[in-house]
Amino acid sequence: MDTNEARHSTAHYFLEGLNEIGFDYLFCNFGTDHAPLIEAMAQFRRDGRKLPATVLCPHENTAVHMAAGYAIATGRGQGVMVHVDAGTANSAMALHNLCRARLPVMLMAGKAPFTTRGELLGTRDTYVHFVQEPFDQASIVRPYTKWEYNL
Repeated sequence: MDTNEARHSTAHYFLEGLNEIGFDYLFCNFGTDHAPLIEAMAQFRRDGRKLPATVLCPHENTAVHMAAGYAIATGRGQGVMVHVDAGTANSAMALHNLCRARLPVMLMAGKAPFTTRGELLGTRDTYVHFVQEPFDQASIVRPYTKWEYNL
């Protein structure tokens, strides 16, 4: 990184990556773990930067199936963002459907903060941060995915 270049958050670079993938839409059911992404999205919009259109969905099942409809209509997979733990669990049956229909989607689930003593901004500082992180979140949807990665 150029020393004169501004430093950005991980969320900023994550959104740049989504732009590089070429998503038109992000079908989202946000939770407490998405605050940095929402902040980065707002900054992208303020700066006039390209960003996939955000479609807020009332349920994770809806979000995944909306991405499926887009894939059926265009042949292009889109992104789905869901909350940690319950959001991933609520996505499982929809991912089962997409897997069986061989439809593309990129599911992105949140994670609870990993620091506990204020070492970094966004540390675990409320009760929910300690109870919402399953031991192996990806195991919920692993049977219906081709690839999974923990960022």
